[in-house]
Formats: sequence, structure tokens, C-alpha cells
Amino acid sequence: MYIINTKFLSLLFLLPSLLYGKNFEEGFIITLKNDTIHGRIADRKSETFPKIYKRIRFKKEGAFLNKKYNANQIKGYKAGNRVYESVGIEKKSRLLETKYILSYSYKKTFLRVIQKGKLSYFHWEHVDFEFNTIDYFPLFHLKEKSEMVRVTQGVLGLKRKTLSEYFSDCPELVKKIERKEVRTPEDIMDMFNKLCQ
Repeated sequence: MYIINTKFLSLLFLLPSLLYGKNFEEGFIITLKNDTIHGRIADRKSETFPKIYKRIRFKKEGAFLNKKYNANQIKGYKAGNRVYESVGIEKKSRLLETKYILSYSYKKTFLRVIQKGKLSYFHWEHVDFEFNTIDYFPLFHLKEKSEMVRVTQGVLGLKRKTLSEYFSDCPELVKKIERKEVRTPEDIMDMFNKLCQ
């Protein structure tokens, strides 16, 4: 007959909370049925060696244990002041160009929502292993298009040719992009809202 050590069992159940407890933030998840469930969320580890979890940890209010969700299992979530949407996206690369094609049938990933509207602005977050930080690259999505466009190319700044093609239906904005009158994703969002609505 085995004697069960209750202290050992307690530690076993507490281990996930101890491992991930300090990374939890107030927030909520949005289920596939559009229900909003409040609780605490951990989506990253940001100590010496940062990591973005493929499956977020969610602890419902009043619950003891965490549940894990990937981007195919929920529509989105909020952690602290950051909001994420689950997006079906596929990267297709050809020569030096990468396209970001949207489809419900593609594997989903969480993108950080910066602004939503006719033109939506997202950050695709990733770990920069060279500097051990969480970094991102910005993406735009026009509602009527089936693809997103990457806005910048690292230190090289705006991808002006790509952006000019993407916004070809708004010649006034294209002129400002080509004349270098806009320098940041936020500048483009501002000009789009003034010139292209």
C-alpha cells in the first residue's frame, strides 16, 4: 500500500502557478462563440531569455488551474493593455518579396492589434535572439484585400514600393509615400484616415 504525501501533491498542483505566476496579467479571452471570459493571462516570459508562448496560459477568475489556448482555439485575448487577434495567415516568399496571405483555412497566429478600421494596423511579435528581447514587425491590412502588407524592413525604414502598390486605390497617399512625406506606420495611418476614407 502506498502512502500519498499531501505536501508533495500540493506542490505538484501549485507548480504551474509557481512557474508562470509572475507573468500573469489581468485580461480576458474571446472564445470561438464570441463569449468574453475574464481572468489572468500569461502569454510571454520576459526575463533574461524572453519567450512568446505558442499557447497562452489562462486562469479564469476563481479557478485554481490554468488552461492553455493556441490561436486556433480562441478568437483573441487581452493581457494587460495589449490586445491580440487570432489571424489565419500564411507567409509566401518569392525572391526578395514576402506576401502575407489571409485565410480562415491557414494556421492561425496571434497578432497584436494596434488599430482597427478600414485600414488595420498589427504587430507580429517575435523574439530577437541576438538582443534577447521581444521585437515585432508592423503589418497593415485593408478590409477589402486578402493579404496584409509588411510596413517596414528593419532599419531600412518603410517599404515604399510595396506600400505604394498596396495603396494604389488612394493616389494622394501614394504620392506622400513616394515623396517621403510619411516616415512611420503611424504617419501612414494618419494620412490614410485623412485622404482615403
